[in-house]
Amino acid sequence: MIGHRLWALLLLSTTVTLSTAAPPSAGSASTLPRMSDPALSPDGRYVAFFAQQGGRRVLELLDLERDDDVSPVLDHGKDEGYSVDWCGWVNSERLLCGYHASARKDGAIQDLTRLVAVNPDGSDSKVVLQGARAGGDERTRPRVLDWMPRDLKAVKLLLVEDGEEYPSVFKFDLYSGKLEREVKAQAPIRHFATEIADYDLRFGWGIVDGELQGFVLEGRRQKKRWRRLQRLRPASGPEALAPLPNRLLGNHLHAIGKYEGSDAMWLVDLDDAEDPRVIAAREHADGASPLLTADGTLLGITYRSDPSAAIYIDASAQHVAERVVEQLAAREARVVDCVLNPHRFIVFARGKDADTGRYYLYDVRADDTELRELGIASP
Repeated sequence: MIGHRLWALLLLSTTVTLSTAAPPSAGSASTLPRMSDPALSPDGRYVAFFAQQGGRRVLELLDLERDDDVSPVLDHGKDEGYSVDWCGWVNSERLLCGYHASARKDGAIQDLTRLVAVNPDGSDSKVVLQGARAGGDERTRPRVLDWMPRDLKAVKLLLVEDGEEYPSVFKFDLYSGKLEREVKAQAPIRHFATEIADYDLRFGWGIVDGELQGFVLEGRRQKKRWRRLQRLRPASGPEALAPLPNRLLGNHLHAIGKYEGSDAMWLVDLDDAEDPRVIAAREHADGASPLLTADGTLLGITYRSDPSAAIYIDASAQHVAERVVEQLAAREARVVDCVLNPHRFIVFARGKDADTGRYYLYDVRADDTELRELGIASP
């Protein structure tokens, strides 16, 4: 849902020593909020999350400095039929949310979209971008490609322009309203990955005749071109690997694919100099999906067949998950978000099979750690 994490993870993996957390204070179902997609603000003060209110999904906020006070933030366009698709932190003082609605014009269905910016206290709610498009294909709705955490004012957006079927990449400044196209739409690319250093677009992928194909963006400014990646398929396998949506660090891409009958994590060379190689795998594990923070930063992969068998690419996130399992005697625990300063992690943990799970704040302090219940997981 919400964002700013990869640099934090890289630093945490080498600087944080975790001690055993104090037991969490007991919370009951009547006092804890029900939540989905919780995400920390960049300064670690707030947790934004979705809640159900009258059958609608609305944005609410938990203030960690005010005794976990929960307050409503945004329920935009209720009377006009708008529903929220996603929300995210642009900076610690501003959130951006995507909404959609349907309308009929000249006998045809139109998909209406809005991007709405709002302050954490719910003030200064403003529609910053809106559009309409024939049909109801959710793939054509605006979505954030990269929250650009060091920019603080702008995000990278994927927008499908009039007359196009595939998305172009834009830089959008929420404060000035400036929308600048960086890369024009190119079939069959619908998904993209950026570089961690400068958020430049580097990789894209899409489906052609049922086959997944990857492309590397090369060149500068007006001379950029897409090069087909030849080695997206393992030498030992018949199917192309599925790229994972993370920021690229170096010249490699993480992907999911089969290895000895199980889903594994692979590393793909964007220079096509070597075949993909396996970097992590679990035996008899299937249904792998990326384990992402709120802003889309990759932590690892998790398995539908065994949720407790997550594979992390970050040592600190793995360490926190293991400590929470030990502290709560939980069946599974996984990190879903984190910030660097202060060192705070949001962890989802589940006990009994019938338990929907709860979200916890793992707060790493200078002399101790604290585990606090945040809310009950809502499907």
